Amino acid sequence: MAKNERRSDLLDIKERRLYVGSGVEHVIDNTLRTELDEFGQYHADYATAQDNIANVVYNSEVSRNEDDIAKTIFSDIPSIAYDKTIGFYLDLYVGHVLTGTYRKRGSSGGLVSWLAIKLLENKKIDGLIHVKKSKNPDILFEYDISRTPSEVRDGAKSRYYPAQLSEVLSVVKKKPGKYAVVGIPEIITELRLLAENDAAINKSIVFYFGLVAGHQKTTKYAEAIAWEYGIKPGNLKEIDFRVKRDTGRASDYDTKFTGMVDGKEKSFLVRGTDPFVSSWAHGFFKARFSDFTDNTFNEVADVTFGDAWLKEYVDDAAGNNVLIVRNTEIAELITRGSKNGELQLDIVDADTIIRSQKGLVHHTKDELPYRLHKEYEQYGWAPKKRVKKSDSLSDHRKKVQDIRQEIAEKSHIYYQRAVERDDFGYFRRKMQPYTDKYDDLYGVERMKRKKVKADGAILTLPGYYNYGNVIQRYALQAFLKNNGLNFISYIHSKVKNQRTIYKHPTIVYAKAPLRFVKRALRQQKPYWYFAPLSERHKEIKQEINLVNFVNKYIKVKEFNEHDQYDTYIVGSDQVWRKWRNDREMLGYYFLNFLKGRKANRIAYAASFGKDKINEVMSENDVEYVQPYVEEFDAISVREKSAIAMIKKAWGVDGVVNVLDPTLLLEQSAYSRLINKNKEVKAQEIPPLFSYVLDETPEVAQFVDRAKGVYGEDIVKIGAHSGAGDEALPPVELWLKGFRDARLVITNSFHGMMFSIINNTDFIIIGRKDGGLSRIKDFMSEFGIEGRLIEEEALEAFDFTALKPLNWESINQKLKEQRKYSGDWLLRAIKKNTL
Repeated sequence: MAKNERRSDLLDIKERRLYVGSGVEHVIDNTLRTELDEFGQYHADYATAQDNIANVVYNSEVSRNEDDIAKTIFSDIPSIAYDKTIGFYLDLYVGHVLTGTYRKRGSSGGLVSWLAIKLLENKKIDGLIHVKKSKNPDILFEYDISRTPSEVRDGAKSRYYPAQLSEVLSVVKKKPGKYAVVGIPEIITELRLLAENDAAINKSIVFYFGLVAGHQKTTKYAEAIAWEYGIKPGNLKEIDFRVKRDTGRASDYDTKFTGMVDGKEKSFLVRGTDPFVSSWAHGFFKARFSDFTDNTFNEVADVTFGDAWLKEYVDDAAGNNVLIVRNTEIAELITRGSKNGELQLDIVDADTIIRSQKGLVHHTKDELPYRLHKEYEQYGWAPKKRVKKSDSLSDHRKKVQDIRQEIAEKSHIYYQRAVERDDFGYFRRKMQPYTDKYDDLYGVERMKRKKVKADGAILTLPGYYNYGNVIQRYALQAFLKNNGLNFISYIHSKVKNQRTIYKHPTIVYAKAPLRFVKRALRQQKPYWYFAPLSERHKEIKQEINLVNFVNKYIKVKEFNEHDQYDTYIVGSDQVWRKWRNDREMLGYYFLNFLKGRKANRIAYAASFGKDKINEVMSENDVEYVQPYVEEFDAISVREKSAIAMIKKAWGVDGVVNVLDPTLLLEQSAYSRLINKNKEVKAQEIPPLFSYVLDETPEVAQFVDRAKGVYGEDIVKIGAHSGAGDEALPPVELWLKGFRDARLVITNSFHGMMFSIINNTDFIIIGRKDGGLSRIKDFMSEFGIEGRLIEEEALEAFDFTALKPLNWESINQKLKEQRKYSGDWLLRAIKKNTL
């Protein structure tokens, strides 16, 4: 290629923004500076570059490709194998480090740091060149040299952030030694090209550690994550993109970041998938060169590390690496580490390695020809790759490629404009149609994102099997409606084991794949016809009456994080505890999905259900929800003990104690519900009513003794009272039991509430795991004595010794507390929405 053609080649790369920005050009021509462009990507100004710069630039016409480089380095190694997708290899593994804190401190299996430290300890290298926290306050990360094991450990972790090597390579040139370097495929390739053109670099860099990378992000990726939560551009101090969890899948990691918000330093710990820009499939802030690589597995590296995204390993939350070894010295170190128990490694084949990055392989091998074709058609030039440009991709995959490239390109532009406007919402609004289009291409039904015509949303525990839960949901919504406020009740269908119920005129459907539900509707067959477990059929049938009540009296909407309400109310019930060890559910009840959006955040009668916070969530969970607790505008709790718990855990003052939502309504409101159901209205209730959850033999004997005192007839309702395929009794019958009986026996908090609402005498049995604090707090507050019996004291209880309750005093206290609680809630709603 002639000189002027080389210059034209470099200018095409610059114009198309296909530069890697590794900084290697500076070694060849020290007048070239590598700087961040306006979109947060490193580049050099090729307009003044020497012609020989093209030899070391990825995507140029004259630089050697990965096949040529790899053959020169690896092809003569005895016993080396070759695969067209992963390149040359000696050994293939999946595994992790067993010893020390390598795995805990790393993003995956800890093998990168372990190997680097072994090379240092064995005097194979004098330092590791890798991306570390920056000393420059204007950037977060930069390439630096670690010369001790502790420095290597401090620099562990994935950095989804660009970094360039010009300064570090200058140090290497001035202070010769032996170095290993870590980098993504394009950077390792440019370093190999540099080593071919610079003898000093070739001598000094003796090991190349390659990372598998979906694509390179610009600096704006980290910035946008933080801005979404209130840390404006320029105020982000640090970020850890991958914080491991103790349980779950390896892919279920968190992101932690710290910065200044309104003059105060704040830290956030959020799910890795929570930020708007977090989806790697969408490709926000993708550096453009990443779309033009056919080097999936860093083929010119001495050893390649990747995440083991394999079904056999992904359930291990601590993480595992895939490992491709191409260097004999490294192979010996790894074999020794495996034999002496430092490493847990499984020998695998090439197909397993390829399967670990299946989507990326498709992107870099199968779909790159179409992107090259597009580039050539649009600009008359495309970088030369090992695959040929082609228009033969399916129409669907073409559309996927098109929208991904649009998202990447538009994200740079609209983010820049959002910064100019000081409005992250502008960026989100502009980008949402593109992500919607992408989701639609994958068959995801687009959720409605326009502002819903309601005053707000209520977030409380869902379900169709527990009377107390259902009626407290009804009560809070009804109280707000009585005061002129239109609130919906959210159902979070993403929560594990959560069933959302759909209603057909006479058929109830559990949430299922949409095609099953539609088929059932067409054929007039109930969904459980398709369900695989017969026990589930019974559960669904049992819940029908409760479902009917919800459908009739509670305005329910499936949760959508893109809804925009003025007010969100969390509560009541035991919302602030980690149910089923599910952090998604925990974060939801602390409004994590709002992500700094302007909204009125209220907790009404929220409950932990236990006396100590470590009984309901871990220390990590307490830290995780800290920033969300601080965002609440008003917090009230159902138990007094929770006030001290919140103060101790999160340092939040001003928390108040209020009534359960069921007590916000007077008895007449529930009688109206009973009277609307003609069948229930006509039914007689005997003197004794029992509402017991999980009845034990001891409780059953206690109820039988009560029958001898209050009469032989009894109505018994439990959480799953339906026998066989029978449905649970209607909610209205449950309400009537509390109203018309002479004595109620219950072990339910809400059973006690409705006894008090109806001035019906009651005995409440204290369950060991039932959260007694809320019951004791309430009874103490209302001066109720002699009605709480521990399970182990049932046999000795004397029914005849019960003293009459002072209902006049209780009702007066209830009236006062009802007004205080209701006024508090209405003030909290109106305070920030007027």
